[in-house]
Parts: sequence; structure tokens; C-alpha cells
Amino acid sequence: MQVIDCGDVLDISVVKALQTKLMDANLSGDPLQLNAQGLQRIDAAGMQLLIALFRDAAEDQRKVEWQSTSPALLTAAQYIGATEILALSDKSA
Repeated sequence: MQVIDCGDVLDISVVKALQTKLMDANLSGDPLQLNAQGLQRIDAAGMQLLIALFRDAAEDQRKVEWQSTSPALLTAAQYIGATEILALSDKSA
């Protein structure tokens, strides 16, 4: 299982770099764990990247799960109604 750290900011300025990491990890075929424990800020581009990752994984029957989350991630996901697609329904902000 590969662990990918989301960093402390997931916005448009870092989305491309994280997307590259995620694509490389997906090529290995190993399940992914995301660590968002230190994530303090996420914008629409960051949310879109995570939603695309979880949707693609579901379509390809690949496992993606959270190692840890943050209040910023949970709040953003709740605000846009993405807790279910991001497998955050059982988490609380």
C-alpha cells in the first residue's frame, strides 16, 4: 500500500504536482492511502482532484482510503456535498 501525503495546502498551485504523484502511484496498481492530517487549506481545484481520484478508483475497482483526515478537508467536503464520494461519510469535522 502506498501512502500519499496531501501536504498542508492543496490548492491550484500544487494540484499538478500531487496529480503526478497520484498517477505514478496508480500505475503501480497498489492500493492507496491518503494522509491529509496536516491539510489546513483546500480549494476547488484540490477538491476536484480528490473527487476524480475516488471516482476513477471506483470505476477501476482500486482501493483508495484515508490514513488520516483534517477538519479543513472534512469541512470542505461537507460544504460541497462530497463526503460520500470521498469516503468521508463516517468521519466528523
